Amino acid sequence: MVPDGEGGAYLTWSDYRDPSRPDEIYVQRMRSDGTPYPAWPVNGVRVTDNYHFDGAPYLAPDGSGGAYLCWDQCCFPPDRVLVQRLTGSGAVAPGWPAGGLAIPSEQSNTYARITADGQGGAIAAWKSGFFEVRALRFVADGPTPVQVALVSAEASPDRVQLVWYGSGAAGVEFAVYRRTASADWQRLATLTADGGGTLRYEDRAVIPGGRYGYRLGYPDGGTETFTAEAWVEVPRGFALALEGLRPNPALGELVAAFALPNADSATLELLDLNGRRLVAHEVGTLGAGSHRLRLDAGRPVPAGIYWLRLHQGARTLVARGGVIR
Repeated sequence: MVPDGEGGAYLTWSDYRDPSRPDEIYVQRMRSDGTPYPAWPVNGVRVTDNYHFDGAPYLAPDGSGGAYLCWDQCCFPPDRVLVQRLTGSGAVAPGWPAGGLAIPSEQSNTYARITADGQGGAIAAWKSGFFEVRALRFVADGPTPVQVALVSAEASPDRVQLVWYGSGAAGVEFAVYRRTASADWQRLATLTADGGGTLRYEDRAVIPGGRYGYRLGYPDGGTETFTAEAWVEVPRGFALALEGLRPNPALGELVAAFALPNADSATLELLDLNGRRLVAHEVGTLGAGSHRLRLDAGRPVPAGIYWLRLHQGARTLVARGGVIR
């Protein structure tokens, strides 16, 4: 719940009121006397309409009677974060998609939070992949503060994956440039933004431990304009990591996401809350890298809360997950 700046408040929650569907996100605006604002239904406005699991919504006032909203969406591999803006009457703000703006990424995005920026916009932050926290600012006149902005840059020892987003960039052709600290810009490829204004590029010509700068070039009034450069450090190797169930909670297949630094013997286990081991897999043979493994093949796991445990050498990692049937 957050104040609406006019004496009332906004509230948001996830709701299972329709038993035939996963949870949906609802928002309500209340006056100081506890009654809904005019045009707001008594049981809230639904901002999602899909068959994915939507949860953990957070709000931020926009300073003009409306609000920004962010939430996590599971069962859409990879898990993703969505942001939406509502007007004071409960309608989707002009320029914003009806189902919310998804933050594009090749990695799972979770644990989203949002706060007002004090200028009519908002800043969202979230956990990206195994190790990173990312943030993006949304200004009052549109979903992005600049024409084209880097959304994510994910690096592993053998590749760098980059995602840009541009408001109104759909169908526009962009050039991808890269440089190092000792070499000038080199044109690598030409990309065309998809219908949603998203551009994706994967650079496999990288060296473990290297550091690279990236930017996009695009036509602007007869000249080529460049985005701000972004520097990415390529790790020398993978680290042991346990992301957990994907999606979480699991519905249908029970899939765990994790990473190994090498091919040494490693064990991935599923435990109940009493510590009893239900499933165990030797995963060291998968080798170094990020992996996803189905745990319940041939043995359905009942609904409930479970622990995942990844053990390799002297290290043990634990994550919690849920199963819905």
